[in-house]
Amino acid sequence: MSQARFEYEVSREQWEMEHDPAYNNWLDATYAQWWADYDKTGEDMNINDMKESRYLKKEDVGDGVIATIAGLKQENLAMENQPDEMKWVMSFRENLKPMVMNSTNAQLCAKALNSPETDDWTGKQVILFNDPNVSFGGKLTGGIRIRKNQQAAPVPAAPATDLSDSIPF
Repeated sequence: MSQARFEYEVSREQWEMEHDPAYNNWLDATYAQWWADYDKTGEDMNINDMKESRYLKKEDVGDGVIATIAGLKQENLAMENQPDEMKWVMSFRENLKPMVMNSTNAQLCAKALNSPETDDWTGKQVILFNDPNVSFGGKLTGGIRIRKNQQAAPVPAAPATDLSDSIPF
């Protein structure tokens, strides 16, 4: 059988199969079963979950995670074969991806930690959260923001003093 004749036979068989009511019923049932099985997992798929990133995304922090700052450094974030694009990146002691800093988050971090000196930030805790009011390109997209950790470690009480000592006047 020639290649052209073979392709004709295959395409004719494919067409007949796709227009066969029994095949279509089987296909519908198979798809319905697949969807029912998928739906049982309880997981909603979101395209933002499909993109793997080396850096922290808003989906990684949700309503808020406490993060201890390990340091800041500049990294080249340019795509391969593109000019360098140096950005500041904050790393954390917890098992979190590093976070690419922008001007707003740098200012928020300085305010939360009461210091514009980034060297003072190391070892301090902040809360990273997804703020739905962040806009990009004129559209509300949501994004990571930084705020002060209100659950700072309590200050230890001063030791009790012995008030029975005589106090000379």
